[in-house]
Amino acid sequence: MIRKKGKRVKTINTGTNKSLGVPKFRERFSDLHLVMGRQSHLSCPPERRKSEQEGEALTLDDWEVLLSVLAALGIRQVYVQDISQCDTEHLRAVASLALQTPGLEHITLVLSLEPRLDLARLVPSLLDLLREMYLTLQFQYPESLSDGRHPAGENDGVAPLNDRFDGLKELLQDRGWAEEAEHWQHPNFQGEVVVKASAERVDCKMCRRLSVSQTGNVYLCLGLEESLCLTPYLHDRDVIGAIQALRCHYRETVISGRLR
Repeated sequence: MIRKKGKRVKTINTGTNKSLGVPKFRERFSDLHLVMGRQSHLSCPPERRKSEQEGEALTLDDWEVLLSVLAALGIRQVYVQDISQCDTEHLRAVASLALQTPGLEHITLVLSLEPRLDLARLVPSLLDLLREMYLTLQFQYPESLSDGRHPAGENDGVAPLNDRFDGLKELLQDRGWAEEAEHWQHPNFQGEVVVKASAERVDCKMCRRLSVSQTGNVYLCLGLEESLCLTPYLHDRDVIGAIQALRCHYRETVISGRLR
């Protein structure tokens, strides 16, 4: 059980948004991508990236308010990314908060099989999170390898990457997990494992994801440099203020043509 400070956050009815023909927030976004690592893939200028890397990380109280705000705005699925850089107990606490947030329907922990990832060290502790928590642990193609090849300076070709996927599957089998169509189940675990051994491209027209960094900055699109910092609202547990600020930022971004 996680200890929480202050009053419990309640789900808020945000109403509709018909201003100037802008689609309602809940019609535009349904997936939340929480970027837990300091070296994030968020698109931003060097000074902003430095701020993301050096900024103060959100506390569990901040995460609780943030998740409630976004659930109230229509977010239903949460993908927690860059988890290889995150302390396991902190990850467990954030995942537990997400599971307890009314409105959030599915929580997925995402781990990209980057070249230097130590699977033997990471996988056992991550699997342990699934023992009593209904989560999905998803192993996927590295986002940096859109064509299946390593960047310059890494091993050339797809063989090393395929070896990592094969090694992961062997590790799961050795621990009693059984596969069916990329989904792995274990009788003693509540959660499941998904292994996506092929690259996936995101169609901008179909994208419904919203990204939030571990310092509290909200990105409406990974192609946009600007973001909205919700940290002051989170520190004050100002749910209404955060909702209004985010809806206003979204509306202005759409009207300006920066977000389609």
